[in-house]
Amino acid sequence: MTLRHAKKKEGRAEMDEVFASGDGPRKTENLFAATYAPALLSLGSVEYQLGHQAKGRKLFMALLDLPDDTEELCKIIDEAGDFLIQSARYEDGLELYRRAATRFPRIAFFHQGRGCCAGHRGFHSEAISASQAALALEPDNQKFVNDLGWSLYQAGRIEESRTVLEQAVAMDKTDSLAAKNLRICMRRA
Repeated sequence: MTLRHAKKKEGRAEMDEVFASGDGPRKTENLFAATYAPALLSLGSVEYQLGHQAKGRKLFMALLDLPDDTEELCKIIDEAGDFLIQSARYEDGLELYRRAATRFPRIAFFHQGRGCCAGHRGFHSEAISASQAALALEPDNQKFVNDLGWSLYQAGRIEESRTVLEQAVAMDKTDSLAAKNLRICMRRA
């Protein structure tokens, strides 16, 4: 559920008024409980978009303080991480995914997100170890194989990268990203 979906008929006028004032994220904190994960995701996203990085980060990090039985918690944390990756906020994404992977070590996509953000930050050893952790949890996940291959490439480990990327392409011949990554790697080899 997103903030857009939360606008039910009885609350729509109030929400429209709050957002029309330009103070939406700050005032809507009073409309939602601080423990409602979809609201934290939505409000955090809006704060980032408004340029309030510290407020957005605080709301996203609050997701990690919610109880384990929070509905769809891991999915919502990953959506927050995806938002940070898509908006090139890799430092915040790395912090979010590090904490998520520590709290939920058996959730492969948290390790994948950590690897992605670490790679973008130039932390290639961490990107490789995170990709390996994701792959250890889901060894048949072709996307994770491709991610490991690319992390190895970024670290300058070209021969290892080529071998892993060849495996990714063999696992899914229709994956154009894996094929592109392999071509790039082969040019450097």
